[in-house]
Amino acid sequence: MIKEGVKQETKLFENTIKFLTSFTYQSSKLITDCSIGYTYFSTIEPKTHILPHCGPCNLKLRVHLPISLPQDDSACWISVGNERKTWKEGEMMVFDDSFVHEVKNDSSEERVVLVFDIWHPDLFPSEIEQLQQFPL
Repeated sequence: MIKEGVKQETKLFENTIKFLTSFTYQSSKLITDCSIGYTYFSTIEPKTHILPHCGPCNLKLRVHLPISLPQDDSACWISVGNERKTWKEGEMMVFDDSFVHEVKNDSSEERVVLVFDIWHPDLFPSEIEQLQQFPL
């Protein structure tokens, strides 16, 4: 829906985009107009392991909003740094994806989350303005 800060074709997801553009977390908003911002649906198939990796910078936070979770929630998890968590229905998960993280779905069902990036709450508005003027 948003790739490198640019809105893509969103007619199918107009309500989702409206929600996201009004969303705030610790006064941080959705990243648009900057190449570090992404919004997409992430589907992890059964018996899938996404190996440890990290995002490009700590200027943003990544948010996961569960859409569809396996019945056995203990079989599907994310590990960020040294902390392992499972997704809970109706609860957003916010983390700094510049830390090493991995995902495993050892269940027999797929996992779907809405992923979107927000500005790191420690950034000043003037810093965000600069980042939007000179995309990374």
